[in-house]
Amino acid sequence: MPCPNTRRPMLPSTWVNRRDNPRGCPIFGQGQALSLHNNKMKNVKDIKNRYLKDELPVRLGGISADLARIASFASLEDNWKVVQSLLEESEFFIEWTAPDASLEEKAFLVELQIQLALWHRDWAEIHTNSKEREKLSQQASLWSQKVLEMSGLV
Repeated sequence: MPCPNTRRPMLPSTWVNRRDNPRGCPIFGQGQALSLHNNKMKNVKDIKNRYLKDELPVRLGGISADLARIASFASLEDNWKVVQSLLEESEFFIEWTAPDASLEEKAFLVELQIQLALWHRDWAEIHTNSKEREKLSQQASLWSQKVLEMSGLV
């Protein structure tokens, strides 16, 4: 059964089930967003507060590491849940990092976030197509290198 909000198939093992969300659709919203990590739900506000304690280069390095993980894990169809979670996590990290970046870096991060959001939205179809997963993997690897260079950590 598709989620009425996204028209995508519901995945009961990964979506939040709450009283106000009886159909188990993904929940995202201001202050209400929850994220999956190691199959446990964590409040995004807590993650954000911890994440923002790091300096900009460290945050960029974290985004680069997530992109490298996406590139690595995307090669195997069985890793679809991990990649889905990393895509979501990376979107949040970019959202929280971009305000502190230079104008040029912000522009790149916005483009990157848009592509990650598109991949995240279409992941149910992408993960079953080896050619699409390979394209995603190659692009994520290139972006990982670029973000790492932006960070100045290398």
